[in-house]
Amino acid sequence: MTDGARIERLCRPTATRLRSSLVIPSLPQVLTELAHNALDAGATSIECWVNLVPGDESVRLEDDGHGVGLEDLGTVGKRYITSKEAEGWSGNGAYGFRGEALASIGVLSLMEISSREPEGDTHSKIIRNDQTIYLGRARHDLGRSHGTTVSVRDLFNAIPVRRASRTLAPVSSLASCRQAMETLVLVAPKVRWTLWEDKLGGMRKVLHWGGGKNSLDAFRGMYGHASVERVQKIRVSSGDWRVDGFISLEGAFTRTHQHLYINGYSVDSSELRKLIERRFAASQFSAMSNSLTDESEAPTKKRSSPRRLERFPVYVLNITLPSSDVDAAYKSTIGYKEPGRTGAFVIAVIDDFLRKNGFGTRRGGSGSPAPSHSKAFSQRPSGLSSTVIPEELKPNPKRRLFLESYRYGSIIPSTLDCPTTDDGALEAEVNQSRGDQDTAPPPESEPFSFEELLKQASVQVISRTRKFEERDDDDEPTTYVTSWLPPVPSDMKFTHESILSATVLSQVDRKFVPCVMLAEDELKAQSMALVMIDQHAADERVSVEQILEELDEGFAQNNMPVTELEDGVVRVILTRQEVVVLETPGVREVLRRWGIGLENTVASHGEYTQVNVLCVPKLLDARLGRKNPTELTRLLRLYLPELAEHLHEIQVLTVVLDRGNRGSSHRWASVQRWMPQEMVELANSKACRGAIMFEDRLSADQCERLVAQLGAARNPWRCAHGRPTLAPLALIPQYRPPSRRPIDWAAWKRKHSEPRPSGR
Repeated sequence: MTDGARIERLCRPTATRLRSSLVIPSLPQVLTELAHNALDAGATSIECWVNLVPGDESVRLEDDGHGVGLEDLGTVGKRYITSKEAEGWSGNGAYGFRGEALASIGVLSLMEISSREPEGDTHSKIIRNDQTIYLGRARHDLGRSHGTTVSVRDLFNAIPVRRASRTLAPVSSLASCRQAMETLVLVAPKVRWTLWEDKLGGMRKVLHWGGGKNSLDAFRGMYGHASVERVQKIRVSSGDWRVDGFISLEGAFTRTHQHLYINGYSVDSSELRKLIERRFAASQFSAMSNSLTDESEAPTKKRSSPRRLERFPVYVLNITLPSSDVDAAYKSTIGYKEPGRTGAFVIAVIDDFLRKNGFGTRRGGSGSPAPSHSKAFSQRPSGLSSTVIPEELKPNPKRRLFLESYRYGSIIPSTLDCPTTDDGALEAEVNQSRGDQDTAPPPESEPFSFEELLKQASVQVISRTRKFEERDDDDEPTTYVTSWLPPVPSDMKFTHESILSATVLSQVDRKFVPCVMLAEDELKAQSMALVMIDQHAADERVSVEQILEELDEGFAQNNMPVTELEDGVVRVILTRQEVVVLETPGVREVLRRWGIGLENTVASHGEYTQVNVLCVPKLLDARLGRKNPTELTRLLRLYLPELAEHLHEIQVLTVVLDRGNRGSSHRWASVQRWMPQEMVELANSKACRGAIMFEDRLSADQCERLVAQLGAARNPWRCAHGRPTLAPLALIPQYRPPSRRPIDWAAWKRKHSEPRPSGR
């Protein structure tokens, strides 16, 4: 706290504005809150208009609910005033039990509410910046026998930053509004929904659902039948607990269509969703093939990548719990009275689906995947005695492994502590978000900690006295690591400078490059250590960074080198929903910056559409330009949902890049974040295949060049696939590096040019 400053209460207007900005953080949230009020009013038809023209943004929502009379309208829009009786913290089945949504919108905008009860007159109320400026008879009749119309203009007029961020990418804001309404349609499928874009050239219908029987009808109406041709409808109850919805028997490439609701509230990220995901990941469901794009990569094919075959479930599940068992005071975060029972109840439904449809656990996995690390959902459900409850995995004992020498081999430790995981398969936890990818570069100044490597791998790299067995094609004799050198403490750290200044020794066994490097402990005490560098992993890291940097530079400069394809030779097949995203303004431009050119006109065939590919990035044309476009189809199917969700952020990045305001290092990291994941995987594969292999002989100059290139890399500690590039073996006491005094060639020349005395 600043010297002399006093702690004071915020003034009421500031406190009110701050709280309102938390309740209403964005324009899509305005639409959601107004729709919730309409549903609470018993509406059977909800129509919304969104105007995103800069300087004239507005939202208008009309419903045919029971309406509000003049007396009640006088209190509408005041904080903590509501017509719904809250039982506990859940609103007794109603959305708007807190009395905060309309009040917060009124603080942040100019809001007009017009409402009419059956057989009554139309009245209106106008609120601006938390002040009522009109209440009385409406100037215009509502136009229907009952219902309410809410118009919101000048949103965030007192928060310029939010207005500016929304103005940068109106297309992204419209996509977010559409996504918000789609979420509402799935939980209230019997209601008629319409979303319009109100713009200068007229109105455009963005979404329409005419009402149906259930969430499956709504899903097919909005997204098509492509991923839900075969489904299992879910309707399970246990006392006053119930689950309704469906789970598709087919897998999807992404998690886009995983819709979970608790008492009608959409739960985007929660322990329950993670629990469901881990359950599917541990089953054979996640390894299904998709006949549309993976005919050449069936699960039985040798050397198939688990990542390429992995499928995510498609489901819509609405869990209904007693209002007294749910804390929904903050709509984005749901609390539970009995979290253990809630989790077990949901898992019982998932297990029943997997069992009935023959999706057992993966081969080699645990028979019963473990629950989350959190104990919140680990209790056994009451009243569900027949349900199989996940049990904690016990750590496997240490087991003996050998170092195998083969062309694509890697260093495998002599001992391995198998760590306990949530579901017996580490892969289910990998790459859940873009921020967790190992391809993103760490800060260049960040040192490499051998202790961190040990924590991640849970291995003993080399024991000083343990027998070290090696088997290869040459049947080399068994060797031993003697104990005359002290081991490397786990707190020793290596930096980029350690690699750049290393003393490079001769190649060992045509696999490793030994070096003597400077290391530091936590107290900054320096020591010299003997380190083995994996020649394949090191060269792979150098190569992949070169490839990724060229791709990132092409995107940043908007001049990606491409390979033009013959018209009609390469075509990708997309679903109806994927084509909707592709046709969104700005999406094709982003794909083009990555070097992927797609034809503007598409040939539709029912639920699927063929799209001609015009060009692909030159660096990856060997894989993306194939006539059988498996990789390209996968790239688009994975990247289009990401564009639908994050188009605004990517467009902002391109604006900044075009202005040239980013430094090279910062730019590289920013662009890398939004590179299509399949493009990253193809770059990794290209680097691996072209890198120095085991058994490749290297000269002393080649070894030094490789180590120098590794030291200059952004992330020199791991290869493209995450394997460590180096392994410390031992400390070298009293080591003195060889003299590097420069040779005085002039003196040498003078000495050798002097005439020798002639002998007698």
